[in-house]
Amino acid sequence: MTFGARGVVAVLLAIATLPAPVCAASPTPAPLNADDAAAIGIEAYAYAYPLVLAELTRRVQTNVGAGAPARPPGSLPQAPMNQFAHQRTLPDETTLEPLRPNADVLTSTLWFDVSTEPLVIAIPDAAGRYYTLPMFDLWSDVFAAPGPRTSGGGAQIFALTAPGWSGMLPAGVARIVAPTAVGWMSARIQTNGSADYDAVHRFQDGLKAVPLSQWGKDYTPPRGTFDAARDMQPAAAQILRLPFAQYFGMFTALTSANPPHPNDHPILQRMARIGLAPGTPFDQESLAPEAWAVLQQTPRSAGQALFDAFKRAGTRLNGWRSLVTPMGAYGTDYRRRQVVAYTNFGADLSDDVYYLTTTGDAEQMPLATPNRYVLHFAATALPPVRAFWSLTAYEEQGRIAPGKRPRITVGSRDALVKNPDGSLDVYVQSGTPGPGKDANWLPVPSDSRFMLVLRLYWPEVSALDGAWIPPTVARAAK
Repeated sequence: MTFGARGVVAVLLAIATLPAPVCAASPTPAPLNADDAAAIGIEAYAYAYPLVLAELTRRVQTNVGAGAPARPPGSLPQAPMNQFAHQRTLPDETTLEPLRPNADVLTSTLWFDVSTEPLVIAIPDAAGRYYTLPMFDLWSDVFAAPGPRTSGGGAQIFALTAPGWSGMLPAGVARIVAPTAVGWMSARIQTNGSADYDAVHRFQDGLKAVPLSQWGKDYTPPRGTFDAARDMQPAAAQILRLPFAQYFGMFTALTSANPPHPNDHPILQRMARIGLAPGTPFDQESLAPEAWAVLQQTPRSAGQALFDAFKRAGTRLNGWRSLVTPMGAYGTDYRRRQVVAYTNFGADLSDDVYYLTTTGDAEQMPLATPNRYVLHFAATALPPVRAFWSLTAYEEQGRIAPGKRPRITVGSRDALVKNPDGSLDVYVQSGTPGPGKDANWLPVPSDSRFMLVLRLYWPEVSALDGAWIPPTVARAAK
């Protein structure tokens, strides 16, 4: 059927005169009792946790300037906003934070704020070296991850912009939109021991961050100002002390400039029932009367819920625990996002680094010396990676054990000795395993419990889909 001009006009007029659709009235919320309020409070706490933890971490890591105390070697670096800070030495037994420090990489971090203008990031040619550069929004989700796996290992330039920015970029500069105006990035750069420092430092020094208005000019970053009154304890310790009102006051303030994700509406509707609304100043008077008394207990109950979730989290594989892929991108799985923030804040995408941890042996007994252990990798079941893998030992609490040892990590970058059939044995014990075996020895502290972390860098699909399973940690024969 076809219409002439008059026919089209007639149809449009007819449509225009139709009565407006009648919208169904919003359903009346179910009455809110104390149990409902307590459950919603715990959910809201888990939802907000990465945002609050990120802000506390930002305050610590950017509080730098004259008068700032020295940090132990191997600690995560500090720098003012929009500037790279470089870790120059690998962690050792003096490193207090973070927990389970990575002894495979030197890290360069940057906290950004692109609310006023874009930030141009220049990455030098990696010359075959593996690195990851995950970029996180303030909710701890990875929104970009330049590096050899994704964008290649050559030199590259990006402009990080806020949502809605509409200016022009210089030729050759690719745009990356940050979901939140504030966030951070963390370059993890393969480092093959202290002998590799000079080469890694050259790569770190080639990382540049310049405001767009200063790009191409002789730019000198501003100096930082140290605030002696700011709490410099690790953020993970600070967050445990925050009372309910302060915790959610920080949350609602942060969400004014760093809004929730588009798929967060269900949890936002849940929180609205107790009077919590992102971007709206927190006020006790705005809370449902039924909620106030029980919500004051939320930090305690939510902390216990987090600890319980941590104990249950992940998939068990021959005694190892994986927090399950994908990491770094959580959708609406807020509990998993919280658990990852609690255990491994700023975790890479699983496609870049895959983590497995264990504190027990094949008999589910705690790993402890003087027991001796062996990991036996069959010739066809070595850790499947495109880059490299490593095995690191920590104290049970997650720190590097005190005392000097020949190494604290062992892996594919070492001159490991395979068995005649191509299989590989790694010996985990406090004393030397004997002639011909030291090359495969991971020393652990004497007379104490410990944990192991197996890291696979640029893992093959077989590691992520469960086709490959790590071997059990077997107790060696006496």
